[in-house]
Amino acid sequence: YYSSGMYVRLAFSVAAHMEPDILLVDEVLAVGDAEFQKKCLGKMDEVTKTAGRTILFVSHNMAAIQSLCQKTILLENGKIKKIGDTKEVVAHYLKSNPLTSSGVNLKERKDRIGGKKIKIVSFHVEENGKKVDEIYTGGIYTFCFGYEAMDGKPIKNLGCSSGIERDSGEYLVLNWTRLTKQTFSVAPPKGIIKCKINQKFPLIMGLYNINAGLWINDNREDFIKNLIMIEVKRGDFYNNGDLDTLSPISLEQDWQLEKT
Repeated sequence: YYSSGMYVRLAFSVAAHMEPDILLVDEVLAVGDAEFQKKCLGKMDEVTKTAGRTILFVSHNMAAIQSLCQKTILLENGKIKKIGDTKEVVAHYLKSNPLTSSGVNLKERKDRIGGKKIKIVSFHVEENGKKVDEIYTGGIYTFCFGYEAMDGKPIKNLGCSSGIERDSGEYLVLNWTRLTKQTFSVAPPKGIIKCKINQKFPLIMGLYNINAGLWINDNREDFIKNLIMIEVKRGDFYNNGDLDTLSPISLEQDWQLEKT
């Protein structure tokens, strides 16, 4: 038996080499490792620029869309919301799906794995105890995940995980109660799990996807992959006016010289 990811890889490989006039590629970058995704992007680039054929590329990967596509269609609930140049449509998408101070309502999201026992129902970011709608490199933030038990009863051994990916799909950060051994032995039926990042936010300016999962007894009971896309804005990480963008992650550092 093949996994769903293997079926997607096989289907893409066959379709890409059949030389169709129009190639429909639907979320192929959502599976496979970085090397497979790189090969997919390379093949699609070859098909359009060398062979001169058309690709209809369906994806949440903003970097890939901007790299491959000249024209873009934004769909919302199965309806066309905007058509135009890729740069304009992506900008419109980000403005219409922002991180807001009121938070993100996730209760009705259908693109989740699980959700029968417990659901992630909201997400927001706090700075100094207050909700914020902007994230800057170098800030001190707390990621907050609202949850709800479907049976209305207290939850034993509740855990939460959250990852941060580049919009290209490259995994950068994993925060998880299991790593810090902070699983909640008894949790109320409804609540908010807060993950404080105990350091300056290290990611530089750019677009990032947030995912999140809920765990009971180390079994994942709910997961949303593309919970929200956030835009990290340029910040003064080192407090010296030099807005470093030379690496994807900034680290606090202190340099010294010793005589030998």
